[in-house]
Amino acid sequence: MSKILLLVIAGCLVVSQAGCRKSPVLVQTVYEQDHEVDEDTQTESVDNDEENEDQDEDLAPQEEIDDSDSKRDQTREDALSGDGTDVADQTYDSTYNENADTTGTAEYGTAAGSSETEDQDDSGSGEGSSEDTGSGEDNETETGGNGSLEDDAESGTDVEPSQEKEKKQIVDARGEYVEVPVDVDTVTAVGEAAVIVEMLGGSGRLMASSGSFTGSSLAQSAFSSQGFSDVKTWWDGDGSSTITSANFEALIAAKPDVCFEISGQGTFSTEQIEALEEAEISYVVIHAFTSVSNIEAAVTLVAEVLGDKSSEGGTNASQIAEQYCSWAESTVSSVQGRGSAKTTLFISTWDESAYWEIKNSTSGVWAGSDIGSGSGYGVAIAWKGAKANPLNECMGYANLTNRALDNYYVVPFVNGYWLHYVTGGTGKFVYGTVLTVTTAGVALGESDYPAIVVADSSIKSSIESDFHWGVYGTNTDATGNTQAHSFSDGSASRNPITSSIVGEYDIYVNPTGVASWTEGIEAPLEAAWLSCKFQGDEGGVSLSELRSMVSEFYSTFYHISVDTSSILGE
Repeated sequence: MSKILLLVIAGCLVVSQAGCRKSPVLVQTVYEQDHEVDEDTQTESVDNDEENEDQDEDLAPQEEIDDSDSKRDQTREDALSGDGTDVADQTYDSTYNENADTTGTAEYGTAAGSSETEDQDDSGSGEGSSEDTGSGEDNETETGGNGSLEDDAESGTDVEPSQEKEKKQIVDARGEYVEVPVDVDTVTAVGEAAVIVEMLGGSGRLMASSGSFTGSSLAQSAFSSQGFSDVKTWWDGDGSSTITSANFEALIAAKPDVCFEISGQGTFSTEQIEALEEAEISYVVIHAFTSVSNIEAAVTLVAEVLGDKSSEGGTNASQIAEQYCSWAESTVSSVQGRGSAKTTLFISTWDESAYWEIKNSTSGVWAGSDIGSGSGYGVAIAWKGAKANPLNECMGYANLTNRALDNYYVVPFVNGYWLHYVTGGTGKFVYGTVLTVTTAGVALGESDYPAIVVADSSIKSSIESDFHWGVYGTNTDATGNTQAHSFSDGSASRNPITSSIVGEYDIYVNPTGVASWTEGIEAPLEAAWLSCKFQGDEGGVSLSELRSMVSEFYSTFYHISVDTSSILGE
């Protein structure tokens, strides 16, 4: 009986043991419940209850994931507050590793270091799958799928497109940090900024510019081998006015890497700048060309954006920029302190829309045979340029003083019995304080004030034909008194008008190269030219020295030979 009892007990134990074994279906159900996949976030959620001894410790709670994101953003903010020296090489978002083995790998680390698991199902959601972004021994490659980017995209893998360029940070002229591509291929730049891009960037970098640049025959000559004919004209004039809506749409469609704007100009509207940011086109403001040092800063900034393409057969922009800055500083230094001090006046504009009249309080408008009705159109505007370009600075290097006020009309006649009025036009006029050429005891036509400088040859022609700018002798007024340097129509009953011009003087036409000599990258040549014209015979820059400077600049930075006599107007 005892033997029978023992056999019965043993049978019961066997049946009991078999009933405690988990079925395959139950195992699969529990596994899937504990490892549900959140399709929106592509992270696995697990039961992190403290009593669950099977929780995956490699997966961070959602709070930690969110905190990690905030710390990444904080890293970006900390970089912005730095000195900018190391920021350019930093990247903040994951980028696709083009050199990685793409077979069965993508962006993040594999689970347990393995690309294959026995339990992986068709969707790749098993242990060590491509969706297990929270686990893995390193976070550089990710397994799952067949390794193709297209399949990874379909399965929800977060892989950054290979077309997106790696970014770096630069500090522009506003002092703002701007992200630009590390590898910049195409840019837009207007006016003098376009010349900088062509000088530094080499072939094919400039996508579009303004009419002032694309219409320049010297620019065509200098940059014909760099795809100059392919540069589109999307701005009128010098590009200081906003691009049209149609051309802006074309710009957005073409999607250049970077759009440059010169500080203080209106190349883009506020709305267009916002649209550039939405289109992920970098918008960079460069320094206004108000001084030689500012020009150097603008050149350096553009070079930082354009980068080094020498390994691809292109240019090393920063190396050229350093060479340019060295040349600019050497050129102005070589001019300083040479010859005696002189005075001059720079005439920037002949304003045909300005209406002038000669009047007095008793006799009304002058009506003399030499000047018709005593009124007419056309007045010179003197431009000091202290706030607009480095002209005054270059005059200082050449030991010159510019006697102009900002944008004031210049009428050489001295206000006395007869008064001048100027209305309309774009210049400034204040009755009783009309700018005359005589200032601080120095008069045009004296040895220390031998010439004026004009922006172009048309202004010279207008001045030469205008009676206001004539050189006059002594005349007698109605009371029998003589007036030196005065204009008269020969009538004894009409008082003559005294002129502030005391003797013969020259009119020098300012040279213009590929860039403006008064506000572009060729500005240091302005200082050398002024020294040659005003002090050449007194120890200033000689003509042969000036020719050599011009030739060297064009050969070094534009890689062309030029006829210096045509540029210098000889």
